[in-house]
Amino acid sequence: MVATGIQSISIDKDKPILSETDIKNIRKISKEKDVFDILGCSIASSIEGYNDVKKAILLMLLGGAEKNLENGTHLRGDINMMMVGDPSTAKS
Repeated sequence: MVATGIQSISIDKDKPILSETDIKNIRKISKEKDVFDILGCSIASSIEGYNDVKKAILLMLLGGAEKNLENGTHLRGDINMMMVGDPSTAKS
């Protein structure tokens, strides 16, 4: 086996460092009625339109909820998507 690096996936991720201003702004935007639209428009703001695609990317970035059911079934919380379209239409 040849490896160029090793990274442990069992290490807990560090919590983000948020200032009081960050927390105040997060609470402010959370009270908006159209918070999903606002956050969706903030994804790739240099690309005009494609609001549904931007919202799908937002949901993928935020992820889903991982569940372990009583019968032992494990449901992944990952959201996957495949973007299909013409070349040079900002899919990457």
